Amino acid sequence: MIPQPDAPSGGIDDESIGTPTPTSVDSTAPGPAETKAGNTESTAESGPLTPATNTSEFERPTPPKSPESKPQSRIHSVRFSHREPSPNGSGYADFDLFVRANTTMRNVDPEPDVDGEPYFYVTVEGNGVSRASVPYRDNGTFGLEVPVRALTPHSAGTLSVSVGLYDVDHAHDDHYDSWNGTIEYTPANGPVSTGLS
Repeated sequence: MIPQPDAPSGGIDDESIGTPTPTSVDSTAPGPAETKAGNTESTAESGPLTPATNTSEFERPTPPKSPESKPQSRIHSVRFSHREPSPNGSGYADFDLFVRANTTMRNVDPEPDVDGEPYFYVTVEGNGVSRASVPYRDNGTFGLEVPVRALTPHSAGTLSVSVGLYDVDHAHDDHYDSWNGTIEYTPANGPVSTGLS
């Protein structure tokens, strides 16, 4: 088990983040080290989580294709990770996500390609920021990067974050499960914040 550092003082902790719908935030599950810069630790399933080297080149990921709802309880928990406290007040200037989920999708599609192609799609304030294809795991842990550049358009305050689990399909990507939460954000290079409303 990799030890977890304490939450930064003056900021949120895992107990206060997120408003789960329909699954819950896992505030007690152990995870990789909470240092984004230079992190070479890998999750059990998804490989190394490396920060973007040129955040000015951020491009929005391809959104799910005409999603068709097929609700299942597949996302077991989500937690914020690699949180960087903002130098300009309370809240965080950067963060990533760790998701624990069932991504097995065998025999879910019609012939000839009967096995599904699972991926996570992450939004912040309704805008896509990350999309990651993942392997089949009954109870996998996956690191999802939120590029810093994707956060810079936002002002200091509470940001809504959503994670969706989808399967690639020809006409309609199947939407299996979602998680919704919030995090306090203060831009690192923005005006100094005396408090978040």
